[in-house]
Amino acid sequence: MKAAKNPQGFTIVGGVVLALLVAAAGAGLALYGYANALRSQDVSWSTQLNAQYLSNQNYLSAYVSGFYEQLGLVKYKSEKMNEILLNYAKARGEKGAVSQAFLAAVVEAVPDLKGLNIADKMLAYVQSGREGYRATQDKLLDMLRSYDKWREDGYVQSWIIANVIGASETSVGYINK
Repeated sequence: MKAAKNPQGFTIVGGVVLALLVAAAGAGLALYGYANALRSQDVSWSTQLNAQYLSNQNYLSAYVSGFYEQLGLVKYKSEKMNEILLNYAKARGEKGAVSQAFLAAVVEAVPDLKGLNIADKMLAYVQSGREGYRATQDKLLDMLRSYDKWREDGYVQSWIIANVIGASETSVGYINK
């Protein structure tokens, strides 16, 4: 039995196959466009997160350097003092709860400060720097939460991001740095 032909000479089966191929190509192009748009968004997120992380590190470095400059302690700069400042800046807990411990640690690290009456100036600078650093860290954490929500939102989107684009677990990387 011969296949029925339409007036243009195509068989009905050939027309159906052609229509399916065109539909598959269209769906493939749409999927490519969607995956490409997700990749562009991922690059944008990664760029923003990297910039904020570096900004936070610069803030922390300026905070430590500013401490020495503010108090004229350049000659006392040491690993121990850096450790004290960084631990205080990153400390969790109530405001003022670590103030006395901080002062004691500084006086222990730099005994020549005992006679100088700079404790109030030192505490004010360190506390304001700590609050500023906390604000920059909070901003980064908010950005990471938004990125994670975007990355994990929707079945199709999250699958494409994880399996096609290959977006990494960025949050873990930034939080542990």
